[in-house]
Amino acid sequence: PRMDGVEVVWFDWHYHYDIKKIKLENITYHDRYQFKQNIITPLDWIKRYKKTGINWFSFAWNGMISFKHLLSYNLYFIDKIIHEDVAFGTNLFLSCNFITYLPQKLYNYRIRENSLCDYNNGNNHTWITPYMKNIYDQFQDIQQTKSYHRASSEVLTCIELLNFIENKIPNKYSKNILKNILNDRILCLWIILDYKKDPLKVLNKIPRQLLYQKIFYYKKTIENLNRTLKDKTNELKNKNNHFLILKDKEFFFTFHSLYG
Repeated sequence: PRMDGVEVVWFDWHYHYDIKKIKLENITYHDRYQFKQNIITPLDWIKRYKKTGINWFSFAWNGMISFKHLLSYNLYFIDKIIHEDVAFGTNLFLSCNFITYLPQKLYNYRIRENSLCDYNNGNNHTWITPYMKNIYDQFQDIQQTKSYHRASSEVLTCIELLNFIENKIPNKYSKNILKNILNDRILCLWIILDYKKDPLKVLNKIPRQLLYQKIFYYKKTIENLNRTLKDKTNELKNKNNHFLILKDKEFFFTFHSLYG
């Protein structure tokens, strides 16, 4: 009955630990969003987003979804990325009209060894899944492979989100309403610049407008740093000149005090 007239029922979860030495913060989305049991709109969710203390939102197993709605918006997981439920969940909530917020812990989130989340931080070749082998071939390092895979996933997630907003729900929200969600995803996207290699060539997939904005931002930053450096250099020269003058004065006064 809670699905009647809504696209999503959003419920809560328990953490269940198979790995005793690992303890997460045990804070769920419901702990952060703190809605009362009710039917909410995507705008309610968006407005509460910035107050949660985290810069992402994901949704997959923590609720029920209208299958008809999934088909009508062609919602899907991005293939071969990590945290695929971020783009999926964000796009899902943005596309909804109404969401039932159900503050009941109906799901057990199991923390176990050898999961894709790699909670025990395993560092062996068996962790690398087949689709990541071409990344590993470039880096020849497990940790670099994982790190790049995460960074490239952020790029693909951001691109998917931008494409969905532009093509599937155009004009549904103003840019001002979406800026917090979009800015967080765009900010994470630029982690890819920390890598000298780009096996998946995701940098080429970033929209040109974002690239231009980043280039102009860096250009302005470098100009400001150069200006600051020039000012500091001039200040240093002046201080040095003052030091030399005082040093000469010190010699003059010392000489006259001794032999004056």
